Parts: sequence; structure tokens; C-alpha cells
Amino acid sequence: MKEFLRHHSQTIIILVIWTIAGVIAKPLALVLVPVMLVLLKLRQRYKEIFFGLIYLCILSDNRISAFFFAKDVKEFYFVLMGAFLVFDRKLFAPFSKFVYPFIGFFLIALICSFFYPDDATVSLQKLFSYFLLYLIGPNYITMLYRNDPRNFINFFVYFIIFLLTLSVV
Repeated sequence: MKEFLRHHSQTIIILVIWTIAGVIAKPLALVLVPVMLVLLKLRQRYKEIFFGLIYLCILSDNRISAFFFAKDVKEFYFVLMGAFLVFDRKLFAPFSKFVYPFIGFFLIALICSFFYPDDATVSLQKLFSYFLLYLIGPNYITMLYRNDPRNFINFFVYFIIFLLTLSVV
């Protein structure tokens, strides 16, 4: 674990900066995280981009009010990751077909969202969010695994252990 923390200290510092920015001021995080995401993309740091998404998804499910910024930041994050996927099609080719079995679910959810009694926009936002997650996530995982399987698996395991340890603390 010490080697993981030492070797990937830049990634951890980036996540800490995002968290501090979000806790201090939500608008700061709404600007800082997408800008840093674009900078990571320019440096072809897709592993950090993907694991940043996992980090934001975990923070966005948190009940602590200081981390509520992650819910709004996550939306921009998904859209930017989708844009990266479109612009770097050759890097991600061949595309993952993981989303295909779920198309029926997304169509039914789309139809049902119009019958939502209060506000259909919330339902449509969640539908769009899950669609992007099912479309983007497997493509990033496939690309990262294909490029460096051993390091990807190691990073994934240690990152999850790091997050679990962090959540216990």
C-alpha cells in the first residue's frame, strides 16, 4: 500500500484538491474539476480520468453535506468523458458492446419518465446519467486493460482498498 501511495501520489493529490475545492466552495469545484480533467486528457492520463470518475461517484452517494458538490461535478465529468471518447475514437476502438443488452431498459425508462408525476426532468437526468455510465465506463475499462492489463488491475485493487480505508477513517 505504501508503494501504491508513493507511486500514485499525483493522482491522490488531484483527488484531494478536488475534494478541498468542493468542500470550500461548490462553484470552485464546478470550474476546477473540469479544467483539471481537460488537462489530464491533454496529457493522455486516462487511468486518472477513469478513477476520478469512480471517486466522484462514491462521493456523490455520500450523505455528508460537505460532499454534495460531487453530484453536480459528476454530470460535467460524464459529459467530458463522453466527449473524450468521441474525439479519441481510435484509441478506444473497438467500442465495447456492453450497453447493447440495456437498450431495452433505457427505452422503457425513457417512456416511463414522461409519466413521472412530479417532474420528468429529474427522471430524464438520471436516465441520461446511467446511459453515459453504461456507455463510457466499459469503454474506458477495456481501453485501460488492453493497454496495460497488469498495472490496471493492480491500480484498481489498490485504489479500491485506498477508498475503503479512507471511508473507514
